[in-house]
Amino acid sequence: MAIIDYKNKIIKAKILYYGSGYSGKTANIKYIQKTYPTKVSGERVSIETETGRTQFFDFMALGLGNIEGFHTYFNLYSSPGQDVYASLKEIVLKDIDGLVFVVDSQREAFAANITALQQLLVYCKTAGREMSTIPIVIQYNKQDMEDLVPDDVLNKEFAPYSHLIFKASALRGDGVIDTLKAISKLVLAKIDEQLERDNIL
Repeated sequence: MAIIDYKNKIIKAKILYYGSGYSGKTANIKYIQKTYPTKVSGERVSIETETGRTQFFDFMALGLGNIEGFHTYFNLYSSPGQDVYASLKEIVLKDIDGLVFVVDSQREAFAANITALQQLLVYCKTAGREMSTIPIVIQYNKQDMEDLVPDDVLNKEFAPYSHLIFKASALRGDGVIDTLKAISKLVLAKIDEQLERDNIL
């Protein structure tokens, strides 16, 4: 649930980019940072290995301006892809307001995508969250590569979790902002519901 500071008129929501290793989670956040440099509050925080893999997680605060009289920020996180950081994945998953599941569309990564989805379901259960209650957008990334899994095969596995699916190439930027706008819209709708329950709107 979003953190709403009624006294100082500030809203902070948490969006997580989740997927298998090398699926393009960090590439999404890097492109967003490059596209909206004036809206980024502070620097992107990332701890990477020597090969460029995210070791712990990426973090970046994106300012959305004034919404319903509140200064609104989305804290964007990416989860580490490696299984060795399973406990950290559970921590990062906690209290998220929205989730982007980044799928590596390459055929060689298909099994890793399925494993990542299965792990996500387990982590949600451990955190006491139901997938059906979390705003989710699916991104089929690496569409610029060769030997891709057919859309109908990807849809069979991932479409049941969200009707919002975007094709993307995070390195080139294709589909990245459309994905961000879609998850932002879902999260803002949830925030509106929260404000209404508190009789603010």
